[in-house]
Amino acid sequence: YAPTFPETSKLYFGPFIDGAIDPAPWGENSYLIKGFQLYARALPPKNFMALAGVTAPAMNDPIKTFLAVPRVTGSPIIDGNLDDKAWQHASSVITLIDGEKPEESFGYNANNPKFCHDGKTLYVGFKTVFPANYNILMGKSAEEVVSDVWPDEAFELFLEVNGLIYRFGGNVAGGYCASLLPVSSNSMISWKYQSTITTEINDSRIWQGEMAIPFESLGMTSAEGTEIKANFCRTWRGFERLGVTSLGGTPDYTDKDHFAVLKMSSD
Repeated sequence: YAPTFPETSKLYFGPFIDGAIDPAPWGENSYLIKGFQLYARALPPKNFMALAGVTAPAMNDPIKTFLAVPRVTGSPIIDGNLDDKAWQHASSVITLIDGEKPEESFGYNANNPKFCHDGKTLYVGFKTVFPANYNILMGKSAEEVVSDVWPDEAFELFLEVNGLIYRFGGNVAGGYCASLLPVSSNSMISWKYQSTITTEINDSRIWQGEMAIPFESLGMTSAEGTEIKANFCRTWRGFERLGVTSLGGTPDYTDKDHFAVLKMSSD
């Protein structure tokens, strides 16, 4: 079949005007085209980018995650349960990226953090679903002396502010610690963390965690409109293969080039 075309034809720009179905403001006389070019061939993407004055990024350049962190009016209660209304408005990602096997990232159940703030405090929450046969390394509770939680089933949160990197961590049992890298200092950073774990009818277990980090403890005098580089990480220790998952998507959680960007919004 060989299609035939007329020598001339009409080309329409803007929405198709149909008063019966098109809502206002469609139909306004407000369309302006500065220039129009027609090519007799299909253009590859690189040609489109060149015409638009855009340079294609290198394939090996890191693609950073960007999240606009909303300001909430009702701050969540830090009790280890993500049932506060504030979490319904929090920003998040679909899943953390497995730094060793990215193609298996969606194999983790409920593996993503949530972020929001109230102008004074950054709130971070997360939920993890462990399968029935998963061996959880609980770690020590907050009532016990906790020097670190890194050998446990835990989360890590890195925040870069004014050239300093703050490292926060907490385990399933509720133990937690914080330090300023590269100098360790557990007593200098004020923050809260609570954890809960429940068992479902199918023997799977749900771990929830909430944390509150005052911006003042990060040396910030104001929050709205500012950007914080961050990496939220979850190491899965109960599978046959160690699961190294994070926002940055690399095995090295401290790789600043792959940190996500959190922008504190005013609404």
